[in-house]
Amino acid sequence: QTGIFAGVCEASGLAWYQDHWIVADNEIKDRLFRYDAQMQPAGTLMLEVPVDDIEALATEGGALWVIGSHSRKKSGEAAPERARVLKIGAGLQPPPPLSGINAGGSGDSGINIEGAALRDGQLWLGLRAPAAGLVGPDGAIRALGQAGSVRDLIWTDRWVAILSPEPVGEEKQKQPSVLWAEGTGALAALSADAEGLAAAPGGGFLVVEDGGWEKDMSGCKNPARWSLYR
Repeated sequence: QTGIFAGVCEASGLAWYQDHWIVADNEIKDRLFRYDAQMQPAGTLMLEVPVDDIEALATEGGALWVIGSHSRKKSGEAAPERARVLKIGAGLQPPPPLSGINAGGSGDSGINIEGAALRDGQLWLGLRAPAAGLVGPDGAIRALGQAGSVRDLIWTDRWVAILSPEPVGEEKQKQPSVLWAEGTGALAALSADAEGLAAAPGGGFLVVEDGGWEKDMSGCKNPARWSLYR
């Protein structure tokens, strides 16, 4: 099954919260988008504080967390609104323990968070850079056991992730991604645009793909899509 998220272009995260699907668009920092169980638009969820470049959503026990990429701008300048972790209804949370991560000699400019999951009340992060893997509450990077940058991450009774090779060539062409599960390996081949992941009701997984804005952000060139994998 597949369809579109009307009104969202650069989908980057997906979570089930308060009887709705919540979708993040990483080009929009002040709100999230609600969809009902049939994936029809159901309004927005305004954020208490802006989180720029939202790359992950995480839920557990009725809580919803919103995580920015923590990356710098292309110019190398710091981007404080990207380095935010927000818990809906409880405000900004302490920053994740990233200070000890070796970012290739470039300080923390090489850090790029793209996935997050709550496990037993603790926040785990999925890294795209400087090294693919999981960052636990102690700040240590743990390998996932398969090559590829983490594009999103969830915990069921095991780790499940979208893993994607880095773009190649002068034009930085995207490569196909894979849906991967701990102890099982690859579950499905995915589009190179796969960005968000959630467990689906009744079993299986929902994957969201980003689309694209017009260059001046005036309109949605290609809406974000969702696909169900069982």
